[in-house]
Amino acid sequence: MDNLVLKLLSIENINNKIIKFLINNFSLNINCEKDLKEALDYYTYKNDNLYKFSLDSIKKGFDKAENTIHYSEKLGIKSIDILNKKYPKNLINIKDSPLILFYKGNFDILDSRQNIAIVGTRNPSDYGINSSYNISKFFSYRGFNIVSGLAIGCDEYAHKGTVDSKSKGIAVLAGGLDKIYPKKNEHLAYEILINNGCLVSEYPIFTNYFKHNFVRRNRIQSGLSEALILIECSEKSGSIYTVDFCIKQEKILAVCDIDNLGNQKIIKENKNVLVIKDKSSLIELENLIKNSNKEIINQVKFKL
Repeated sequence: MDNLVLKLLSIENINNKIIKFLINNFSLNINCEKDLKEALDYYTYKNDNLYKFSLDSIKKGFDKAENTIHYSEKLGIKSIDILNKKYPKNLINIKDSPLILFYKGNFDILDSRQNIAIVGTRNPSDYGINSSYNISKFFSYRGFNIVSGLAIGCDEYAHKGTVDSKSKGIAVLAGGLDKIYPKKNEHLAYEILINNGCLVSEYPIFTNYFKHNFVRRNRIQSGLSEALILIECSEKSGSIYTVDFCIKQEKILAVCDIDNLGNQKIIKENKNVLVIKDKSSLIELENLIKNSNKEIINQVKFKL
């Protein structure tokens, strides 16, 4: 069963829906090409799927997976899939859990109860820049790990606050870890690793950074974290997606009290939001996280 999910994902025209069907219906006995072909034939019949998978396409997928593993290892990139008992419990129970994670650096930090996500616009005001950096440093010094997306703007300054504090952080990327995007933040990614942090993505090497990948990336940022801090955003900012994921995942939501339409709209529409106005608000957030009694599932559920 080693690297089974990666093998499945590497086969052309196989998607997450098909993989979940295979895992849930064939007790994982699909690790050889012939058995997988029979399972896919059954899926095609059961779901009136027009595409028929050939042994040749399966073999090509398996070869592609081996190639991915080979070059990932050369780059120091490891992977873990949802069938592995060590898969992060922080992510196992969110909707649409990533079937596989590629990571570089400190894997254990992904399952910490001390993770806080800090997100915001790519075009922050001076307030946004200073708040991202200073709030990150505040929580970093208090033993929390800052999670963000390595994007230019609020994400960037949140990561800078972490590395300047010599603390651990997590950068969730929207493409393969062989290519850091944006290139401007390559050195920042390096510093995250130097400080015993982690780079993580659900996408294998050689995967480009497509627009929709950034939206999907946001569910992982929230999923890894106990709380989400929104620094600054417009009404149509991508950060709104992260806020939505945070609410659906029942995480703690905190929003900075800046006078713009995006932040104020979220504050107005969410009864349970913690409004960050000053240092006392940050301490209140810290206490909320420490007193959180949300249950973590101890065993991986194969029913996806």
